[in-house]
Amino acid sequence: EVTTEGLRQLGDNYRDLAMMLWDEITQIAEVEVRSRLIGRLRERLVRQYGRNVRSEALPDRFRELQGLLQTLGFDVEVHAGASDSLLPILRENTCPYHDLAAQDSSICELEQTVFSEVLGVPVSRTSCCRDGDRCCEFTPAVPDAATGNLSVAS
Repeated sequence: EVTTEGLRQLGDNYRDLAMMLWDEITQIAEVEVRSRLIGRLRERLVRQYGRNVRSEALPDRFRELQGLLQTLGFDVEVHAGASDSLLPILRENTCPYHDLAAQDSSICELEQTVFSEVLGVPVSRTSCCRDGDRCCEFTPAVPDAATGNLSVAS
């Protein structure tokens, strides 16, 4: 006899269903309907992830998001930024949406938007598995002191 949790683990392959659903969503002809549906998905992910990301300091928020994503099975790390930058970098060692991303890059854009909203700062995807990179990296975009325009911290 298998417990309910055991049945969940045995039947925990939603890849095909996710692929079909994403394909159907992106094929919706009415742009407003499609945008509204993807917006609702974004809001739901932001609420789900945001419950666990509450710290004031940006590096702490990155680590909280990392911890949450790891509990969801993501292979993710947080690293200090390059050279003298103190800003963190979120690195996904493997793409959690590999098959979806291979089909449609808008899943990457959705993830980037969700991370930006959860972390409370705009983030840039500075590397992406879809583009042939070894990992996906998300770096905070910071205002340029001279222009006020957002740029990736280096």
